[in-house]
Amino acid sequence: MYRWLTAHICAFARLLAERLLHEECASLRSTLRAEFRKYSSELRARLPATLVQCLIVAEDHRFYLHGGLDPIAIGRCLIEAPFGRRMAGASTVEQQLVRTLTKRYERSLRRKLREILLASTVSTVIAKADVPGLYLSVAYMGWQMNGIKEACHRFGIALEEMTPRQAASLVARLKYPQPRECSIQRSQQIAGRANHILTRATRLELTWGDVTAEGAASATIYS
Repeated sequence: MYRWLTAHICAFARLLAERLLHEECASLRSTLRAEFRKYSSELRARLPATLVQCLIVAEDHRFYLHGGLDPIAIGRCLIEAPFGRRMAGASTVEQQLVRTLTKRYERSLRRKLREILLASTVSTVIAKADVPGLYLSVAYMGWQMNGIKEACHRFGIALEEMTPRQAASLVARLKYPQPRECSIQRSQQIAGRANHILTRATRLELTWGDVTAEGAASATIYS
């Protein structure tokens, strides 16, 4: 039911995006192709599955079940919005990728709707399995850490030898970017987020190194 619902919603969103945001869609497709060429040549063959798994578990556990939009998360946020709660947890990996590439971070309903529509078009350019890696290649993780390559360089982590703990710690910085001078509070936030990611992966009985982690996504479809 969820797959059917999200497929139809994404199809409708793509139609709206092409009609209402035609120029922005064209610009996004061009940027996606350029970034994917760079990602393919530098990172794609070396990116550890463990890192992708941590991203899916932490940021978008229904990733393999939707086409760029998560109706359940969006619906929950729409219900909570009138009560003044922050719209957190509704962004799919595709939405976060769009936000990073377009560099639009303002907190407004208009920006969010625009992001949702553009995210529905990502699958017309990039294969689903490549979206997490592409996002990690450009995601902001803190000072002098624009993308996983710079983050690994800063912390002296070898991509090919990355442990689950290191992967979780890096992904934690998506929510809590590390500043140049990291405070005790921010260090605790990063450590706590990393522990949460690892705990969740354990609860889902995730096998580290599994290529897709689709089992993790389907196991939490309604959570």
